[in-house]
Amino acid sequence: TWGLHPTQSSSSPVKTVAKPPSTVPALAEGLRPLCDVFWQAHWRSQQRCLVRWGAPPPGLVNRALPSHPGVKRGVLPNGLRYVIMKNAMPPHRFEAHIELHVGSVDEEPHEQGLAHMMEHVCFLGSRKRERLIGTGSRSNALTDFQHTIYHIHAPVSLEDGGDMYLPALEALYEIAFEPQLLPSRIDKERKAVLAEMQQVNDMEYRIETWTLSGLHNTNKLGTQFPIGKEAQIRHWQQGDLKAFHEKWYYPGNATLYAVGDIEEATMLAGIKSVFGPARAKHLPAPGNAVVEPAWGP
Repeated sequence: TWGLHPTQSSSSPVKTVAKPPSTVPALAEGLRPLCDVFWQAHWRSQQRCLVRWGAPPPGLVNRALPSHPGVKRGVLPNGLRYVIMKNAMPPHRFEAHIELHVGSVDEEPHEQGLAHMMEHVCFLGSRKRERLIGTGSRSNALTDFQHTIYHIHAPVSLEDGGDMYLPALEALYEIAFEPQLLPSRIDKERKAVLAEMQQVNDMEYRIETWTLSGLHNTNKLGTQFPIGKEAQIRHWQQGDLKAFHEKWYYPGNATLYAVGDIEEATMLAGIKSVFGPARAKHLPAPGNAVVEPAWGP
């Protein structure tokens, strides 16, 4: 790890300080890859450390992680997985996240950046999400290599007593399972994605992508970054997004998380009411998800 020093412990780790490889040319020698310039400039202030830790306690590797007694998990008949927990801190607020298990590594060669583009169009094209503006709510979305997440943070109720939990769930439902995907919204978000591509294209980002390309040169993590390819982004149309949505955005490929100052029964009833009618892409066996949950059967 660059720039980090090992922490001492009872295991008495051994620190090995590596030297700069002889293949790095002097600064005065012509033009070099950006990574070499960065490395040479930072070498004297940072050290590459190799830490050898002692063996773990017997049985630790095979020991299951302890479960939180307040976390409740389940699966709707249409395959949607949910995780809920009552938590009164901060009071009178809650969060709801829906995770679609699709990211840039799931894209085909001609789809590089489509998961990120889909995130923009679904999120910012939602009318129900727009209605939450001015209610003390916050919402956002993100796309990574392996998932796309939409989340809403909101008060449990308004000053007039109006409920905010169901409207938040309904907004997430629209975002994930009933986006309009209008051509006008697609064109607008295409410009936003291209602008974002220019904004992040700094030295730090280039070093990061170069590093990932070297570490993952045998898989898609080294080549298919969430921001995508400019030439492809410029040409996608409504049909491309609809096909991607049909392929990946369905209940059996999603997990809903809800936590906040709400009773568990109320949380679960809202999830069943809002997300229960979502059309299943497949016909799962009763009580089972199409894709087995990450936490097991």
